[in-house]
Amino acid sequence: MTQVSSQVTALVQPQKVGQVEVVKNVFDDAFAVYGSVDMLGTGNAVVRMFVYNATPSERDFTATELTDGTFSSWAGSSASYARISKIYNQKGDSDLDLTHVVSSLYHFYDPNTNEIRPDQAGYYQYTSLFSIADGAKSKIESAFQDNTIDSHTTFVLGARKKGSSMYELPASGRTMFTLRDTTSPATAIQAKHKAIAIKNASLTDDIGVSIRDDDFTYEQNYHDTFPTTLKTYIAEIQRLPIAGVTSTDINMFVDGTQEIDVNTNTVDNDIEIGRIELGDNRYRFKCAALFNKILTTEERTEVHTRLSAHY
Repeated sequence: MTQVSSQVTALVQPQKVGQVEVVKNVFDDAFAVYGSVDMLGTGNAVVRMFVYNATPSERDFTATELTDGTFSSWAGSSASYARISKIYNQKGDSDLDLTHVVSSLYHFYDPNTNEIRPDQAGYYQYTSLFSIADGAKSKIESAFQDNTIDSHTTFVLGARKKGSSMYELPASGRTMFTLRDTTSPATAIQAKHKAIAIKNASLTDDIGVSIRDDDFTYEQNYHDTFPTTLKTYIAEIQRLPIAGVTSTDINMFVDGTQEIDVNTNTVDNDIEIGRIELGDNRYRFKCAALFNKILTTEERTEVHTRLSAHY
């Protein structure tokens, strides 16, 4: 842990504002940050929990309170049944907080590992939280809509699969962390989207990058198996400035190593985007972040170093 901390310290860049030195965190440049760990060090609430027989039955928790005994004292014997009714956007814009209108589809929480669990709510149903505030759609559209050179998209997900048995594998052909449209009454993979997703195949756990444009052209590229240990996934979708050609660069880095590097011209300019969705599959995670830019090599290294300090 000491070595990881020193690596983080070496990566951050001090800046001076007046006479005060400010240490810049790579997540300061994110569009939104979610998870059970405080990636910005603000000390603010990261999640809102619901336990039916707790008093009160619903309350906010900081990342520290999740692990210092505050949560376990509040939840008591029902700690393993705790639901997450809201994940707060750690950047502070509450329009981008994630929740669900149906309480049975809240995420679960594992107090033993401090992981958020979008596990199955039923055999064919998975928990999902998404942006629902009135102001969210326009902000997400402005940052991510379409496939243009000013709508670059980077997903960061510190995650692992639930297990390796048939009933623990992630559901094939479904997303995990998604930007999607707001109109299609369908799963994200069937709607217009940009996402980290699981390959559509029998009993697969191949993880990768998925895109579907407004013409429903579907572009998927997958890495090998999604492991049972937490890893850092960084997925990039970047429109390349090539005259007369809609060329899109698709990349995925796993723990800092590039596993997907594909250029495609099949994806059109138009991708209707207006909602952030997290979950809708079987897996566990500690952090998810969105950037409306492509990270530098140094930034990707810092992202992984900071996340792996919590694994």
